[in-house]
Amino acid sequence: MKFFPKLLHILTTTTLLYSCSITPKTQNYTDVTFDCSRETTISVRFYEDQALALLTYQNQTSKLQQKPTASGFYYTNMKTSLRGKGDEITFTIGRMTPLTCIAKS
Repeated sequence: MKFFPKLLHILTTTTLLYSCSITPKTQNYTDVTFDCSRETTISVRFYEDQALALLTYQNQTSKLQQKPTASGFYYTNMKTSLRGKGDEITFTIGRMTPLTCIAKS
């Protein structure tokens, strides 16, 4: 009987920590929708003050961290990446052929 309350506490704590880790700290963001090659669309919510982007592709959301670049921008989570400058980006997931995308106006 003592095991169950401890397990419940661990599961609750883990769930709360996970939800906090996905939710950005502020609501200061910019939403951009991109039209990509192969008739694909992606949506990205950029949190500039946190060096963070939330990418939505095929109903899946990925959290990407900004990394330093010589010019332009680069966001990655080691599996998915966005790299670009201005309104044009290159979007890659794993070993998939990169998609070229342009921001909708």
